[in-house]
Amino acid sequence: MCEMPNRLTNRMDLSPFMDQINDETVCNRCGECCHLCLQLPDGLIVSIPSLGCRFLGQDGHSGLYSCEIYEERLVHEEARSWCSKGEDSVRQGLYPDHCPYVVSIEGYQGRIRVGRRVVNEILRDLHHGDKPRSVSTDDWGRSKERLGRLKRLVPALTGAGRR
Repeated sequence: MCEMPNRLTNRMDLSPFMDQINDETVCNRCGECCHLCLQLPDGLIVSIPSLGCRFLGQDGHSGLYSCEIYEERLVHEEARSWCSKGEDSVRQGLYPDHCPYVVSIEGYQGRIRVGRRVVNEILRDLHHGDKPRSVSTDDWGRSKERLGRLKRLVPALTGAGRR
């Protein structure tokens, strides 16, 4: 769910890992690769856990995630513009480092999670624009509500007191 330049060079030979990358049974259904991420100016890719793909569902009992349009995701009229698969996801760093698809790839650097304060700062900046098409309307609304509560509690998030 990120559009960004390749993190690993196109020269990197991923052929020894292609069976692992293409084996969808290794997925642990954590859902991290299906949440919005942004690339920061320093190159780090930051996961925004509160903004999941609008087709991502979570089982209330097990907590595991699944895609409502999984079989069609790469050809779906909308989802194909943000959903990626396999080698492209690896090259772009879209999987977290602990993902079973990439744990054995030396030098792989994927998306990271950051603390709430950083996420809130990113959300504040993100909410100045339009909702990304990939993000569910419910998640977008909840994150805006969360920011509204935070702005009342933490003046720094509103820019108050900054000079």
